[in-house]
Amino acid sequence: MNKLVSKHLFAIHSMLTDNGTPLSEERWQVLNDVAAAPFRQNENYYYIYRSVAAKAAKLGCEMVKRKPFEQQNELTAVVAALTMLEVNGIRLADYRKDIDTLRACFASNDVTGAEAWLEQHRQAGTDCC
Repeated sequence: MNKLVSKHLFAIHSMLTDNGTPLSEERWQVLNDVAAAPFRQNENYYYIYRSVAAKAAKLGCEMVKRKPFEQQNELTAVVAALTMLEVNGIRLADYRKDIDTLRACFASNDVTGAEAWLEQHRQAGTDCC
């Protein structure tokens, strides 16, 4: 599985905001925590978020919740989640007019709802590697 690390998230944010302002050490730590959140394991070393959609949903929710950037965390969260799916061979269909539902899931920290939204819009025939 391909994953996004903090430097990828920073690059996405920089492209979206046209702002390459360096982050403080504290904000880099928050961004590192956000990038690691989808890959947390339980006490038996099983991933808590097993599917790519679940990991993308957790990434988006965590970014909005933790706010590693001064602005545009919601937009960055959406693009990062969609990018995570894309780099893992998953494409979405007919999602643009319903994207506000995904943003609302991220804003309310609803990982299950965000995962369901991502699965609902998965293009047929695109699965994780």
